[in-house]
Amino acid sequence: MEPLGADDPRTVGEYRLHARLGTGGMGRVFLAYSLAGRAVAVKVVHPELSRDQAFLQRFRHEVAAAQAVSGAYTAPLVATGLDDDPPWLATVFVPGPSLHDAVASIGPLPEAAVWKLAAGLAEALRAIHAASLVHRDLKPQNVLLATDGPRVIDFGIARALDGATMTATGTVVGTPSFMSPEQAQGGPTGPESDVFSLGCVLAFAASGLGPFGEGSPATVLYRVVHAPPSLDLVPGGLRELMAACLAKYPADRPPLSRLAYDITAMAAPGGASPTSFWPSPVAELISAYQSRIGGDTAAGESRALGSAASRHAVAPAQPQPASGYHARPAGGMGTAGPGRHGTVGVGRHAATVMKTEPVGTARLPTLDGPQWPGGVADRAPGALAHMPLRDGAPPRPLPSSPPPVLSRRRVLGLSAAAAAVGLGVLGWELTGGGPPSRRGHEGTSQLAARPGTELWRFHTGGQVVADLAAASGTIFVGSANDSVYALSAGGRKIWSVPTFGAVQSGPAVAEGVVYVGSNDHDVYALRASNGAELWNYTTGGPVTSHPTVVSGVVYVGSDDNNLYALSAASGQGLWAFRTNGAVTGQPAVASGLVLVASNDDNIYALHQNTGDELWDGSTGGPITRGPVVVDGVAYMGSADEHVYAINATNGPKIWGFQTGAAVNCAPAVADGVVYIGSDDHNVYALQTSNGARVWAQPTRGMVRATPVVSGGVVYVGSLDFSLYALRATDGATLWEFRTSGPVTSAPVVAGGVVYVGSADGNVYALQA
Repeated sequence: MEPLGADDPRTVGEYRLHARLGTGGMGRVFLAYSLAGRAVAVKVVHPELSRDQAFLQRFRHEVAAAQAVSGAYTAPLVATGLDDDPPWLATVFVPGPSLHDAVASIGPLPEAAVWKLAAGLAEALRAIHAASLVHRDLKPQNVLLATDGPRVIDFGIARALDGATMTATGTVVGTPSFMSPEQAQGGPTGPESDVFSLGCVLAFAASGLGPFGEGSPATVLYRVVHAPPSLDLVPGGLRELMAACLAKYPADRPPLSRLAYDITAMAAPGGASPTSFWPSPVAELISAYQSRIGGDTAAGESRALGSAASRHAVAPAQPQPASGYHARPAGGMGTAGPGRHGTVGVGRHAATVMKTEPVGTARLPTLDGPQWPGGVADRAPGALAHMPLRDGAPPRPLPSSPPPVLSRRRVLGLSAAAAAVGLGVLGWELTGGGPPSRRGHEGTSQLAARPGTELWRFHTGGQVVADLAAASGTIFVGSANDSVYALSAGGRKIWSVPTFGAVQSGPAVAEGVVYVGSNDHDVYALRASNGAELWNYTTGGPVTSHPTVVSGVVYVGSDDNNLYALSAASGQGLWAFRTNGAVTGQPAVASGLVLVASNDDNIYALHQNTGDELWDGSTGGPITRGPVVVDGVAYMGSADEHVYAINATNGPKIWGFQTGAAVNCAPAVADGVVYIGSDDHNVYALQTSNGARVWAQPTRGMVRATPVVSGGVVYVGSLDFSLYALRATDGATLWEFRTSGPVTSAPVVAGGVVYVGSADGNVYALQA
């Protein structure tokens, strides 16, 4: 909950605004009070949309339909101002965290709670469909947890946004991680689409991750349409329910009436108290959340109605405008050269316009592309489009046309964590970064601890899915609670700096400066000692790429399809190179070349100083991480189920190794061996010379974390909630540490300690 800004209204209709809850594609959301003191959530449409007559017509229609929705598990409309300028609507305020925030705080819900959640959501969707509405954007942020059950919000709103003047032809509205295949392809959506989204939401509640994983919007949408869901971490009975909901073909999904009957039979009242719908862990979370709301409200409206405070915890290098956006440094990037280069470097004043576009619009990735240079004949044929379902049967074709080719327009879709700025956010983080908790006495000697022993943990308040960084005894961490943290080797918070979006980019540290990207489209340079902001640079999309800093230049990718070269000292743009897909991996710099992979299935080699393309090559699927360059050879994994080694100088493929599923992490290379994980639940060790397998070690889940090799040990995380320590010579498991959430973060090893993040929101320090 944030204080009202200088540009926020103080009253809307008869409602007195108290604080801002969030901002999304349609407008701003406020906590407000009626004349009698009733709390409501007021949603005020963006001024740009209020001048769009086509949008207003759809908005009126959807609001009228939404007023007809009644049900115990929806947040109904209580008032509207359709003729006001700008229009607004008010819904019942639900005093509870969103499902997204709850999972970020306590990890996956207990199985009994997921069954109760499923029953409530099924009933809510039946009420929505009975009013001839389709939600079209059911996601964890649009599910609020009240004491007496879940509440579904924003039903019908996505349809009002669909087709608005800001939405480009060929895009789709929604949140990629929770879309149905037909919605992802831009086709017609009916109640069956909501059933698919229900399966995605329940999978997230039960496992902490969506069933189609993480990555750029284009990559996730590709999996939604073509890949089977990953439900390995979901308990058996729930897994069967979700698998039925997640059928690719709409007609194969069960109707809600049957679902509601089956779920009710399983969602027994056991585990809940007489005064609570939920089992005790969830009930306690909601109670703590409501206590925080009371404390925030009791602080008085004088604070809430005052001038907007800076979101940064430390003094920035430049004054902040009242809107909360950063000032743009002078000397920004202008129009680049011909070819793939284009106009880049949008300033903060223009970012205001970008922020008003629909949250979750995205295009599908290209399904074909150029072959390897020189006509390599042994290119892997198996792309995700041909991946079999778990029962061995080929995917049933969808009844619509093939996905369109990804255009060069920036991808605006957000992952589940990044979509927290959507209109449905009626809550705020339950917990912030407090003092670390420790198992055992604080003075326990690390020398006496057994390898794998937990030394301390620090809770950030949001999922930690990006790689960590360490420098000079400090650990740097990005969190989905929109913050960057600096922690001491003993687990004490040194500083934290809020951004305007989830931080899924791994920090890079060079010359006393931390460089990190955010889903707010920005790259930040922060002083490592105190977090002071030195500069920021705005791209055209979320920045999940890990920066690489070499010779005073920061190389970083963006979901706007560009790789940027920025001055490390000033943040000024030096050049940009445009691909045909989101650039999510970490660029590699070697021998005057910058190698960067893209979700357009290609790897590009660029001149380090100019950004001119020297060569490119294609795999059979998106390349989401890497590459890693060692001794003139680039190593990388691809969603086409292969690990590749290519000549970094001119591009010919040296060898390819086929795994049993997509490869969505970068490799580690040490002592003539490539270590890499796969979605087939294995960690592989391959010879650098010819790709021959040295060993393969199974885990209990997909391996999306980049391995780290130190002292003859391979440390690697898995979606099975574990960090593994494997002997580098033969893959034998030396120890395993269980967290409370999936581990996609690459750890760092420093001073005999392994530091790793988890989707449960914690950073763990373990004895190496």
